[in-house]
Amino acid sequence: MQQKWTACFVFFCISLSVCFAQQEQSNVDYITAELEKTGYCHNMAITQYNGIVAIYGSNGFIQSGIPASLVSALEYCNTSGLTIDDVCLTEQGCWYITGDELNGTGYPVDVDSFVEAALAAEERITCVSFNDRNIVVVISEENIWCNDNRILSLLINGMQQYGYLYSVCITNKGLVACYEQGYVFDGTVPSSLKNYLQSPDTHIGDIHYVKFADDGSWFVADLYGNYCAYL
Repeated sequence: MQQKWTACFVFFCISLSVCFAQQEQSNVDYITAELEKTGYCHNMAITQYNGIVAIYGSNGFIQSGIPASLVSALEYCNTSGLTIDDVCLTEQGCWYITGDELNGTGYPVDVDSFVEAALAAEERITCVSFNDRNIVVVISEENIWCNDNRILSLLINGMQQYGYLYSVCITNKGLVACYEQGYVFDGTVPSSLKNYLQSPDTHIGDIHYVKFADDGSWFVADLYGNYCAYL
């Protein structure tokens, strides 16, 4: 893949079974075609078995294969003019929307307590990420909450080294934290994503959102919707 900061796609499909492979490829093809029409994308949620959703503009979205309850929640944000900042979606179909609307289903109970703490401090929540192992990370403009002490220490140490924490993506196997001056990786993270983020052609500080799935697919974007994806 050519390493440069522009909208780009490399198609990727893992054939664990014919059914899953066909469904995943269908999701990828549709999302790819629709994003080519849009030309930009500021965030995304990627899974291996529960579809893909791409967020563009303040509340526009393109989805394929995601849970019906999440589709309904995104449609509500869109028709109500509510900004969508981020979407977390797990392999078991649990999800959470961050933005003007804070909403989700099936998420770990710690999400509510962390969100309540942020709202009590009158801080805007910028990122909610969790996995099917009930590990939760919530980021506000001033604070970080996590129910895993090792990961919390990892994120705080990252702030001391790389500055402000923009976002975190945690899956069942790994984690990527995106800071203003670098990245922290934990567990199993796609090697192609690491290579892209650590390439001298990738301008550190531009990227605010990093998403990946445990099948190796990934997405990165800046605040203006410039993106690169490996799906």
